[in-house]
Amino acid sequence: MTNAKKILITRESHETFILRINSKNRAFGFCPQCDSEAEIVSLDEAVSICGLRTTDLVGKVEDLTIHAIETEGGHLLFCRESLEEYGGTGK
Repeated sequence: MTNAKKILITRESHETFILRINSKNRAFGFCPQCDSEAEIVSLDEAVSICGLRTTDLVGKVEDLTIHAIETEGGHLLFCRESLEEYGGTGK
């Protein structure tokens, strides 16, 4: 019987997300799903833009209908363009 050795390889990665605030206090960042820079909005703004309830909005994020980025702290930031494409009012 041979002695087998097990080797465990682990990998750690970090991602940096940069928000740029313009003179009108709007935040812009890179949306990976759009593959471009887009206006980024908070959960409250996202609900107002698309008219969905919070739970429905999160469901649309999970099925990739609406684009969002989750921060390391657990906050969701939404791509305004995907919200408007979904049927937002564009306010």
